[in-house]
Amino acid sequence: MLNDLDFNRWCTRRKLTEEAIALISRIRTSEPSRRVGGGRKNVVGAYPSLKMGVSIQFESHKVEFPGIYLKEHDLNVLEYYDQPPAIKLTYNSRNDRVVGFYHTPDYFVLKKDEAGWEEWKTEEELIKLSEQSPNRYVLIDGKWYCPPGEDYAKVFGLHYWVKSSAEINWKLQRNICFLEDYWLDTKAQLLSEAAEVIFAAVRREPGILLINLLNAPNVKADDVYYMIARWEIYVDLEDELLTEPERTHVFADDQTSLAYKLMNSTKTIAILKTNLLEVAPGSKVFWDGCPWTIANLGNDNISLVSQGNITELSRKTFTNLVCEQRIRGVESEILEPKTCLIKSIFDDVSEKDLAVANLRYQMILPILEGEKKPGFTDIEVTPRTIRNWCNSYRQAEQEYGAGYIGLIPQVKNRGNRTERLPQEMLKDFDDFLIKNETPVNQKQKVLYGKLQEICEKKGYIIPSFTTFRKKIRQRPRKERVYNTLGSRVGYDKADDFYWQIDMTTPRHGERPFEIAHIDHTEVDLQTVHSVTGGNMGKFWLTLMVDAFSRRILAFYITFDPPSYRSDMMVMRECVRRFYRLPQIIVTDNGRDFKSTYFQSLLARYNITPKLRPPHESRNGSICERMFGTSNTQLFHNLMGNSKIMKNVRQVTKSVNPSSHAVWTLPALYELCREYFYEFYDTSEHSSLGESPRELFERAMILAGKRPFRIIPYDEDFLMMTLPAIKRGTSKVDPQRGIKVRYLNYYCEDFKKPDVAGSDVPVRYDPWDGGIVYTFVRGHWVKCYSEYYSIFKGRSELEIRIATEELIKQKGNSSKKFKILARELGDFILKAEASEALLAQQLADSELQPQLTVINGGYCTDDRSQHVYNQEEVDLEPEFDLTDISFNFEAEFKD
Repeated sequence: MLNDLDFNRWCTRRKLTEEAIALISRIRTSEPSRRVGGGRKNVVGAYPSLKMGVSIQFESHKVEFPGIYLKEHDLNVLEYYDQPPAIKLTYNSRNDRVVGFYHTPDYFVLKKDEAGWEEWKTEEELIKLSEQSPNRYVLIDGKWYCPPGEDYAKVFGLHYWVKSSAEINWKLQRNICFLEDYWLDTKAQLLSEAAEVIFAAVRREPGILLINLLNAPNVKADDVYYMIARWEIYVDLEDELLTEPERTHVFADDQTSLAYKLMNSTKTIAILKTNLLEVAPGSKVFWDGCPWTIANLGNDNISLVSQGNITELSRKTFTNLVCEQRIRGVESEILEPKTCLIKSIFDDVSEKDLAVANLRYQMILPILEGEKKPGFTDIEVTPRTIRNWCNSYRQAEQEYGAGYIGLIPQVKNRGNRTERLPQEMLKDFDDFLIKNETPVNQKQKVLYGKLQEICEKKGYIIPSFTTFRKKIRQRPRKERVYNTLGSRVGYDKADDFYWQIDMTTPRHGERPFEIAHIDHTEVDLQTVHSVTGGNMGKFWLTLMVDAFSRRILAFYITFDPPSYRSDMMVMRECVRRFYRLPQIIVTDNGRDFKSTYFQSLLARYNITPKLRPPHESRNGSICERMFGTSNTQLFHNLMGNSKIMKNVRQVTKSVNPSSHAVWTLPALYELCREYFYEFYDTSEHSSLGESPRELFERAMILAGKRPFRIIPYDEDFLMMTLPAIKRGTSKVDPQRGIKVRYLNYYCEDFKKPDVAGSDVPVRYDPWDGGIVYTFVRGHWVKCYSEYYSIFKGRSELEIRIATEELIKQKGNSSKKFKILARELGDFILKAEASEALLAQQLADSELQPQLTVINGGYCTDDRSQHVYNQEEVDLEPEFDLTDISFNFEAEFKD
């Protein structure tokens, strides 16, 4: 970003007016004018921009997001801001009415020599808008313009650019996404020995395939990608894909690449292009678009006739004109349209019709060859029919150049197919159907009766009930279901399956840890408490799934509904196992995923969040399919599964799942670890053809280990996964410390003169109410509650429930009644709480074995897993991984 001095210099160089400078300054210092929400089909998100130092919103990951990538890596772009303040556009509508409205462009961009607003839209949307508002969007020489936007920008000496999805180079986009980790890692230094080995291989074989370079001796994939990202070796990122190394060529520089392409392209260009043209008297040709006939073929000249005019050309001139394709054969002009017509006819023919045509052809073939009798004499066919078939064959041969077309049955085209109903009635018919497509969803017989009354009043012929039902079926199914049954039913029953056949970014990524999905589900399994044996109900499962390899990166189970706690723990588990987080995380529109703490955590580690469209589970099919697989293979085969509860009226006490529940949460955690991390991980996946672990490990070798993404599982990371208090900061009282949720917390640093009375950032552990963390004098400090012995190990939910119960007993709201920590502590110790508090205490106690593993306590399996992962990423941390523990109780000494 530009500092104030650089910005003033930029404005002076551009000779901007004071109004323009004030306008740009307001854009640079203001927050985005709105939060993007996207539509029902859009995937929205925020890109953590290294150039801007903030997260930049995008409203579509197929349009605006590629635009962000281009601006982020374009050296000509100095700054760019999402959702700038609205500007007013004025233009004439189609009926010459003056239209004025406020419009919020997608971005405001500062370049080295210019600046202006950017509006990104799909090509299809621009075409549609240009038809609706021809004076707002205009297509000139293949480029889109917005005249009213340009008129507004010219007043300030700025620009207004319209960007179309058709301008996006998807190969470049995929390469930028692939290399992003290496561009962001500006501190990494490449060893000269490694660079020289790669240089030698590229110089020795210009245009070497990337796969061969990666497999060369003493060459690491990360070193190759670092050199490509820093332009030390050259790959044409606009034309070749790094994710297809067997087709991608690597050169020492761009000039060598250009010379290589020119040399190879000239080998395939013929010096003279030949045309197949029959040169004989009577042959017809086209010369500059006009038909000619060859009249005479002499030894030196060729005579051509057209509309009574005769022209003679030398053989040399005639040959040159043919080579230049100025003279072309007639057949070459009509061959392509005839071929397309024949193809369209065959596309509409059934297999049964082709069998009939084959039979007819075999019967008339002898007659076509000059014999008098047809074939298959045992089949009774009249001579007239045989003659008709022969005539149809010869007629089609003249018309299409293929007589077989005339033998295809045309039964489906028989009959009078014109519309029987009057034209004036058809519109009223359609309006009637649209009007009655309501949530009431009346029966067809009821609607037919209403239609009869309308027809009698207007004097129309009453259509039959069969015609009425046919008209209903001809209505767009998607629109009909959405209007009568709602969007969710319509999404499931009416939406077409999505086929991705273009060159956009693959939905599931192109390497491990590029895209991961996080989602929650309530598992159909009743559980019991491990000590009391009481029923604990169902539990929630949270998964983080790698979209490319389908590998389960992390899971978490709890009795609490989905919240930031589940998100935090699944992120911790992923880093604990692999020392990294995905580049892109796809989630639904849950409140926990939109929380400030979750978004800031992703921005801290350069992770791009994407929110899939609401109520569209197919966009999260990776997790949804995994939930179904785990139910089918695991949970629905355990005692206490609640499949039978789908027909709850038929459930008796003897078969009620609550009566057969035997599984506890700690036992389920161990079972899930074995299932997700071993059984499913090593089993062959039907869509992959191999196990998720095999694909993951094989693809990691080609994609590189990407040291920039490595996250040490230390206290700094654990601190980032803790949520902040609601206000964010708390004021320091040098005597009592800080107050969080009615409790006082204190540390020795609060006695410092520069700390007392200041507002300090505060984070807390949702599973330990006895401790909070404050950022004091440049580092995080642990603060203990005045009643630490009471609140240690108590979860946030347990304390919250107890607080609400205490307020209810006192008969006052929290605004009128000041809760004392001693009262709250005594309340918890005396177990005066309701069943909700007791249930929460039981639920929290069941989580302890799982929290011990995720927060740093390892069993034997975990230690071997960590050693494997540490060797896999060549991590040499300055701390001992096995000594890390998040059990702060052990660190506290009274």
